[in-house]
Amino acid sequence: MSKLKNKTAFITGGSRGIGAGIVRQLAAEGADVIFTYVNSEQRASELVSEIQALGVRAMAIKADT
Repeated sequence: MSKLKNKTAFITGGSRGIGAGIVRQLAAEGADVIFTYVNSEQRASELVSEIQALGVRAMAIKADT
């Protein structure tokens, strides 16, 4: 899990589909993640909770990318 420990990743369009998969993979490798979403605050919030359960930090930012 510590391959990316102490690193932060910023992912645009990270709340669903391939973007969410990338967020999950980076977090699983130890990175803190920040990702953007456009529409679903609930989906983004759920992903933040899922990532935080892995023991890394996560933040979702509403943005039209």
